Amino acid sequence: MRFNISPGSKASEISVLCEPAMPKPLSCLFVALALALEGGAQCGYPVTLHTNKDYCVGSSLIVNTSHALQNIVWYKDGQPVASATGSQACDTSGISLPVQPPADISSFISDIASDDTGNLYIYYSTQVLKYTPGHGYGLPLVSGVYYWGSLVLDQQGNIYTLLTAGSGYEDSALVTEYLTDSPSSPSAVTSRTAVPRQQQLTDNYGVAGSLFLDCRHNIYVYFPGNQLVVKWPAGSATGVIVAGQNTYIPQCFPAGAMGRVRVDLSGNIFYMVGQAVVKMVPGASGPVPVTTGGCIDNYTTRAGTDFYIDAGDTVYLCGYDGHANSFYVDKWAPGAAAAQTILTHAQTYPPNGDRISMNMDVKGNIFLGFVNSNSLLEFRRRSTIDSAYTPPDTGSYYAVVTDIQGYTSVSDTFRVNSPAPPPSIQINATATNTPVCTPITFTATVTNVGYDPSFQWMVSGVPAGGDSAEYSYNLFANGDQVYCILRTQAGCEGPVADTSNILALTIDPQGAASVTIASPKDTICQGDTAVFIATVANASANPTFEWLVNGKNTGDDGPDYSSSHFSNGDILTCLITSDDVCGLAKSNSIPVSVDVPPKVEGGQLYTILRGQSVTLTPVITAVAGTDTYSWSPPVALSDPAVPNPIADPTSNTLYTLKVSAPGGCWDTASVFVNVYTPVRLPEAFTPNGDGHNDVFYVLGGPINSRITDFAVYNRFGTEVFAVHGGTPGDPRFGWNGSFHSSPAPAGTYVYFIEMQFADGSRQSYKGTIILIR
Repeated sequence: MRFNISPGSKASEISVLCEPAMPKPLSCLFVALALALEGGAQCGYPVTLHTNKDYCVGSSLIVNTSHALQNIVWYKDGQPVASATGSQACDTSGISLPVQPPADISSFISDIASDDTGNLYIYYSTQVLKYTPGHGYGLPLVSGVYYWGSLVLDQQGNIYTLLTAGSGYEDSALVTEYLTDSPSSPSAVTSRTAVPRQQQLTDNYGVAGSLFLDCRHNIYVYFPGNQLVVKWPAGSATGVIVAGQNTYIPQCFPAGAMGRVRVDLSGNIFYMVGQAVVKMVPGASGPVPVTTGGCIDNYTTRAGTDFYIDAGDTVYLCGYDGHANSFYVDKWAPGAAAAQTILTHAQTYPPNGDRISMNMDVKGNIFLGFVNSNSLLEFRRRSTIDSAYTPPDTGSYYAVVTDIQGYTSVSDTFRVNSPAPPPSIQINATATNTPVCTPITFTATVTNVGYDPSFQWMVSGVPAGGDSAEYSYNLFANGDQVYCILRTQAGCEGPVADTSNILALTIDPQGAASVTIASPKDTICQGDTAVFIATVANASANPTFEWLVNGKNTGDDGPDYSSSHFSNGDILTCLITSDDVCGLAKSNSIPVSVDVPPKVEGGQLYTILRGQSVTLTPVITAVAGTDTYSWSPPVALSDPAVPNPIADPTSNTLYTLKVSAPGGCWDTASVFVNVYTPVRLPEAFTPNGDGHNDVFYVLGGPINSRITDFAVYNRFGTEVFAVHGGTPGDPRFGWNGSFHSSPAPAGTYVYFIEMQFADGSRQSYKGTIILIR
């Protein structure tokens, strides 16, 4: 059989038959040699209610859902009160849709799927297109698919494809998930929590036929060549054989029928063996036939090629009748011994026929895709049902709906009220002025309470208590404010809220026991550790302590609390739990005063010539203008009580400055005054061992200066003394008047000295020295 259909064909050239009085969902049937996912109905679908007016009796409730419905049952307070049954009419002539792929794509229709919004997803042999009705050519989504394959969608609109032949997968299958947020870039990971995203099935199961995705995201692939169904549980990268014989039967694999698998809500697996459909019940030793048929290698007799199951497990088997030159659809009720032919259409065809892909959307419209003509036909279904219901009295209403495929869903619940004044709430208390630990009970009185009221008690803005009209507690703080928020459904306005009056509490914080906290000092310097001590009276022998800073528990449970991380203005409080009376006492609260100490930067160096003076200018960060200053030692200073005294010491001196803030916080730092004389060299020396002027060496010199070279020569130019590296002012680096360990003769000698100073500069000195004996 072959259909020659072009985009310009008349709709009347192809027709299907409708069964006018079918008890099951499909009253309009179809022919298909490939079946896509049965839509989202099997996995549930959203149903909501809205009102045409308000929340009062007299308004109508209306069902909202994207699915065409065949039945609605209305419930009030859990009991059925009304129902509506829809009517359906199916076009028997197909309408050609302008969904051909772009001219530069050499491909053919392999499979079709649809989503809840009516979009079509067409699996061509080289890519997947998304077609929105009324928008002409499809939008390319996925490229790189190849040859025959299956196409399904999950509830989130993610696309799954099965590569069944070509591109190296003839003895395996490739299942790929394309996420809706990036459909052009398939994920390459082997598994995830929900489903394997991409998994090559490497076992030799023969050519893969079709793909099925159940509501738990388990993946099923049927390999008709070996009659095996393989299941990949959600999140698993390993497939498990769940049905089949693993027996290759060539004559049971006719051209154009790639094999199909379906799984119902109970987990029963339906698949084709030859031209018959079998059912595998979980745990059974083998499948049982649900239709008749054999293994025939041609189209000379009646041969099934594909099937569909509805919510009631009725099987619709389509195929070719070689004797009648027609295609047909048979209906097999569960347990039926024979089929009811509900569709037949005579057609002349070549021996290989024409592969037809099929999908039915949530409205019941049928879409057939033809390989040879690369065209798509739509057979429209018109379904009408009274989706509105006017409740006669108050109550909670919801709807249970059944769509045209027999799948049921439940709507949200809608509360219908009677006209009433708005609700109001007032609260009262057993007491508002008590010692701590005395229980106080609050009671809410509601006027026009409405339906399903809820109560939220608040204490100083913080939620407290349970959902009840009464609230009791015994650990309030002085000044706490208690009120209650009522939420209810009342009158025609629907959900409303009202806030009660506010009760301010006067609480004596001492109770039977008391606790007082104190600090050894009034002011805390920033960064210092402060210790607070709790004094307890009228408590048990071993009370438990709870310290709080700004109302937050510090985790300390002893009678003392110390910290070095206070900030100015922090509030410190202590709670104790005692075995006596109610057990709780709250201390006085101490606002912590933290002073920021002054800061003195030390390490400064001042260098002066002996006899000169210098103004000390340390860097001071003062907190207040009334800080006090103290220099030590006070010697050689113009005023040791000012920040910048004048210093004129006669020798090197280390000064220390202490800066104190008015609150008592202080800081210290030191500066060094280096007093030096210029480099001096004597004109003569007397190395006679009397301890006076026995050595010729460099006198004076600034701090951190060095002698790099020091040499002495006699009148013949002979070097009699040399040193490399030394400290000026140190006799150890001078000439003692000897030469080769013997006293040098008296006379005039020539010296050469090179100095290096702290700033890196160098200076040379030349002259004569007289050695006197």
